[in-house]
Amino acid sequence: MIHNHLQPTVAVAIAILMTMSLLVPRVQGGSVLSSHPSTAADSQILILDDSGLAQWPGSGTEENPYVIAGLTINGHDFCITVMNTRAHFIIRDCTLIGGRTAVIELCNVTGGVISNNTIQLGTAGIQITNSTDVTVDSNRIAVCGTGVWAISSLRSTIRKNQIHHNTQGIVLDNCNESSVVGDWLFGNSRYGVALYNAHHNQIYDNSIGWNGYSEAGDSETNAYDSGTYNLWDDGKGTGNRWHDWTPGNEYDIPGPASSSDRAPRQLVDDTPPEVSGQREIIIEANDSGLAKIIVTWTVHDHFPKRYRVIVNGAIFAPAVLVNDTVRYRVVRHGLGEVNITILVEDWEGNSSHHTVMVVVVPPAPSLDQWAIMAGSLATMAGVAGIVLLMKRRS
Repeated sequence: MIHNHLQPTVAVAIAILMTMSLLVPRVQGGSVLSSHPSTAADSQILILDDSGLAQWPGSGTEENPYVIAGLTINGHDFCITVMNTRAHFIIRDCTLIGGRTAVIELCNVTGGVISNNTIQLGTAGIQITNSTDVTVDSNRIAVCGTGVWAISSLRSTIRKNQIHHNTQGIVLDNCNESSVVGDWLFGNSRYGVALYNAHHNQIYDNSIGWNGYSEAGDSETNAYDSGTYNLWDDGKGTGNRWHDWTPGNEYDIPGPASSSDRAPRQLVDDTPPEVSGQREIIIEANDSGLAKIIVTWTVHDHFPKRYRVIVNGAIFAPAVLVNDTVRYRVVRHGLGEVNITILVEDWEGNSSHHTVMVVVVPPAPSLDQWAIMAGSLATMAGVAGIVLLMKRRS
């Protein structure tokens, strides 16, 4: 029981507590959509000799190469060009999106390494010309004319790259003593690997499929060889995995070289894509009733092909799947629920989907509105206190 002489004080205290509770930020159920500033694009890089490389960290030795790393270069005719160098260097961990020429171009270079980059949109992802002992390792190259194009070069090593959705995957053009090992070459519209007038090269332990693929004819053109003395296995029982190989036979390589993989294996993909993301997102509309919706999914698959987005049952046109992250953006007018589903398909025809429920809610009151509400509550509490005090005195 509250004594009469304490009632005005209690009323004011209740009003203050109510006002304070309104000023505490609210956390609603579901996921909070946060926005982070995008990384500013770096400038394109043109290195004309060893003195240009010396501007980067390192000493230029094989043990301590010059390092060009962690850059994002977007939208230029080219991203990185290195010419006329003998010092060792490495280009790694970059995101490079090019334009009308090669994204990375090496010309008259010895001892360069290109590793763990994401490369898109160029006449070639990586072009190597008149160079020696260049290594291309663990890059993801897509939507280019040619993924890796080596021209008149010696002892290039191209290994463990994922090269897809280009016109050609890897091309050795008048190259000698080079190796293509452990690459994933798929979904390129002409060839996975092509050797033109190339000699004494070795190609083995690669996964090659759905290149030059025609869905109508169910045919593939995964490789081509017009050179001499090229080996399509390691000579020790390890060849390549071919999606279109007929068991029991060697795998004949198209082209005038009449070469073959003597130890082929079947390329089989029975694993559906892995798709992950948020299950529910709650977004506040603005004062005009518009809500900016951004949904992000992460996709993992060895042979990604395409995806579709379905919004409240409406199916959008398919898009090529070239990255592990897919973002869908839309501006919606009005409140309520939006059901957004991504359907992901790989080249073998395996598929997976993931659905996000987006709930658009009214905007939270502004600070001015909070102040008005707090003032109203305080006024009501004050009036209630006066009434109680008058009753007490009467």
